[in-house]
Amino acid sequence: MKKLIYCTLALVFAHATSFGQDNAIAKYFSDFENRDDATTLALSGKAFGLAQEMKTDENTPSEMGMVKELASKVTGLTVVYCDKVTNANQLANTASNRVKNSFEDLLVVKNGETLLRIMINDLNGSIKEVLVVAGKGESLLVASLTGDLNLSDVGSLTKTISEAGSKWSGEMGNVDELMVYPNPAKQGVDVRIKLTKELENAPVRIYDISGHEVMASKAVGRELTIRTNGLKPGVYVVKTASGNAEMAGKFIVE
Repeated sequence: MKKLIYCTLALVFAHATSFGQDNAIAKYFSDFENRDDATTLALSGKAFGLAQEMKTDENTPSEMGMVKELASKVTGLTVVYCDKVTNANQLANTASNRVKNSFEDLLVVKNGETLLRIMINDLNGSIKEVLVVAGKGESLLVASLTGDLNLSDVGSLTKTISEAGSKWSGEMGNVDELMVYPNPAKQGVDVRIKLTKELENAPVRIYDISGHEVMASKAVGRELTIRTNGLKPGVYVVKTASGNAEMAGKFIVE
């Protein structure tokens, strides 16, 4: 835990706000919090409100810039990090099944012994919670961010959450580079995908929400452009794989 931890501790200790958790970690992953090797950090909605009033300059960590920009939409952030987990990627995968009835996958990336899964709790187009579960080697990260968000917000939020587990960032690249954008996209607007180096020139398939394949293509290097003119408004899933690397993401055409 690096910059995000320092920023979080500064706010928590400076304002000493006590609050209860009402998120997926409290409901489904309390056993992770109780592990001897666990570090848990929590930031309340009140602390995000205080962040709106904080002054920033060129020396301010980028995480605090994100916090200030989205403070009015966020009600809480909780991060649990464990560093002595046997087969952490497998535990992250099975742990994700605990929330499958309440969350849907937004992005899934598998790369050798590394697993990163970003899920959302979507209520009528409003994202109430973003949940990140990641495992690599002996390290496990679970992070929850609650609020009243939209897909445009999620890219910045998940990037910041993922950077809290810096052991993953160097190997998998930035999460925002793996996100489909713009998302949602207006019909007729091209959607772009940037992939990690392990997925260069990989085949890419697009499916509608019912699972029917609607498009098959191939990335050019680490990028792919999806023409939405022929796609009806709705939710689509993009999947790609090459060797031990896999990615699955979701985007919306309006």
